[in-house]
Amino acid sequence: KDLLDNRKQRILSTIRNSEELRRGTIGHTGFP
Repeated sequence: KDLLDNRKQRILSTIRNSEELRRGTIGHTGFP
């Protein structure tokens, strides 16, 4: 149970980070 929750949290945080990075880098670098 703990392992699964850890994995879920990590995935969620990764997705959130990637979304924020994408949103932030679009204006700076112009990547699609």
